Amino acid sequence: MIISVSAAVTLILSILAVFFDLILLKIAISVFLFLIVVLSFISRAKGVNNAPVREKENKGDSDELKRLAARLKETEEAYRSLQRESREDKEKLETLIEGASYLNTALPMMKQLAGLVVDKTEESAMNLTENIFEISNRSSQVGNHISNFLNDLFSGDKSLKSNIDILSGEMNRINKLIEDFTAISKRYTLDMKQIDENVKTIKGFLDGIRDVSDRTGLLAINSSIEAARVGNAGKGFSVLAGEIQGLASSSKEISLQIEDVIAGISDRVDESFQALESEINMTLEQLNRTRSDLQEISSSLDDKIADVENHVKDSDSLSRTVTEQLGNVTVNMQYQDITRQILEHIMSTLNFYRTRMEENEPLLVAASEKKEKRDEILEKISSYFTIEDEWKLFGLQVHVGKSSDSDQEEEFKGNVEMF
Repeated sequence: MIISVSAAVTLILSILAVFFDLILLKIAISVFLFLIVVLSFISRAKGVNNAPVREKENKGDSDELKRLAARLKETEEAYRSLQRESREDKEKLETLIEGASYLNTALPMMKQLAGLVVDKTEESAMNLTENIFEISNRSSQVGNHISNFLNDLFSGDKSLKSNIDILSGEMNRINKLIEDFTAISKRYTLDMKQIDENVKTIKGFLDGIRDVSDRTGLLAINSSIEAARVGNAGKGFSVLAGEIQGLASSSKEISLQIEDVIAGISDRVDESFQALESEINMTLEQLNRTRSDLQEISSSLDDKIADVENHVKDSDSLSRTVTEQLGNVTVNMQYQDITRQILEHIMSTLNFYRTRMEENEPLLVAASEKKEKRDEILEKISSYFTIEDEWKLFGLQVHVGKSSDSDQEEEFKGNVEMF
């Protein structure tokens, strides 16, 4: 009865131990099993005097004792396993405590870096504001200068606006020329159509001539054959000769018609060329007048161009001044990039120690700051530093090969990236 109850209790405790993974519960199970074995032996010892009566029960108890002995052996092995797990858990706990200690030591450093971010941001904002006011004043001066310059360009009889009006009149003349050339183009289109029709007519005549030529050749062959066959009988040859003569007459008539058509084409082409020559001469006269007018306009614009050159020089000087101020603004804006870099360094450091703590169980511990831990942490986070102020913040010497903010400022002057 005791063994059955103990077995049930052991089973329940084992399930709880597996489910909750508690070290103390595992140890309690081992002790409980050991006590069960001891109580079983005591119970057997009390029942020795009643051997004849309980002989059958003792036999069963003997088997039960064997099973308990085996179970005890398993319990011992489990106990040793629990001891090993306990040692491992202890090591993990110590590691976690060590990590928490590092984190506790690193937190003040993070605070210092955050303070550096705030200081740099405030300094950058002040410098940027001053430069913006300076640029605003310069821009106002440039605006007034440009306004006066534009007034000179667009007012008065000799202003650029007046010259533009003259050019507009010349453009109207040019448009008239375009219309004239368009009419000429249309006329030539009609002439080309007429020529095409004449060519088609000539082609028909040529086809007729080709047909007559073929028939004439055939009749000539037949005449030769007939003459050779009949000898002195000339009647057949006479008929063939008459046909040949008729065909020759037709060919002559066709040739005359072709000559007339070609003559008509030649006359039409001559008339077209004469008309074209007249139009071209008129166009050249208008173009010459236009060129003279444009030369006069060009001369009147020389003075304006000289004024423009002077104003451009003044504007260039103002532009250089504004550019210098913008350069200062740009350099100050690069502190925003410095801020970003510092924040990235903070995040890199936090991620490094967060990863280290995530490898262990999440236990809350407290540990005192030690100098060796601080030196180790400082060595680690300084490997991320690229800004001179970061090293100065912790009293470190700037490493060779790392860029300082002055170096970055010099680099920014040649390669500015807005963000």
